[in-house]
Amino acid sequence: MAYKTGFTKQHCRDAVACIAVDGRITQSDGVTEFAHAVREAAQERPRILINLENVLYIDSAGLAELVHGYTLARAQGGALKLLRPRGRVDMLLRLTRLWDSFEIFESERDAVASFE
Repeated sequence: MAYKTGFTKQHCRDAVACIAVDGRITQSDGVTEFAHAVREAAQERPRILINLENVLYIDSAGLAELVHGYTLARAQGGALKLLRPRGRVDMLLRLTRLWDSFEIFESERDAVASFE
């Protein structure tokens, strides 16, 4: 079954870039576009919030891009935070212990406020 991965970028508030991802973030589906969206957001404003609520699956390539984005944002004096990981995404973040490395939120308002 083929999935269409989509990205919506917006400015949540002030200097926070929000990226909502729909579909999968895998080597074969969406990871290149995801990496580009995160890098572009980091160049514009290094405070990034990634909404993972509608991500069905993420593989090691997708996890690597999350870590790369986190590192890139930190190097520019910002941060990359996650919003609402669900299902297998939540499970993989916990299994790989990345859950402890990222700030993860259930509320967009709380996530955006945490950048201040």
